[in-house]
Amino acid sequence: MPPRVLDLHYALRYAPPLVLVLEAQMQTWQTVLGLAAGFVERLPGRWHGLYFLGNRNFYSITLARDLREQAPAWYNANQGRVSCVGPQFEALEQQGFRGRVIIITSQSPVDLDDWLDTAVASRLLIISVGEQQFTVPAEQIDGRQGVDA
Repeated sequence: MPPRVLDLHYALRYAPPLVLVLEAQMQTWQTVLGLAAGFVERLPGRWHGLYFLGNRNFYSITLARDLREQAPAWYNANQGRVSCVGPQFEALEQQGFRGRVIIITSQSPVDLDDWLDTAVASRLLIISVGEQQFTVPAEQIDGRQGVDA
């Protein structure tokens, strides 16, 4: 039997990981949760995790079901926190995170301007679920009517 040559070809696509940072306010929670669950559902396997504004604690998610099942407890632990990104951005910088950060909020985080010159902020997407117009130089989407991932 003559020797065989095995010729393998494959395509490797790199998709950067994603992090969600959510606002836990009563007035917007159902909209925020719906958008977040939609993103997780449409982009499975891409999620580094989840944070809430004003909280450094990291929540692990893989599937939309993880988010929906844990959402009530996570909301209760994080509702009413100050809307700031410092704790999350510090944690992401310490981890060397190089993926995309998606913030779903109705108001601009109070300390966002302090972080605009950082690597984390350069990969920021803000999805607004409120009336406020954001004045920061970051990619922004109006999420009040829903968002296609």
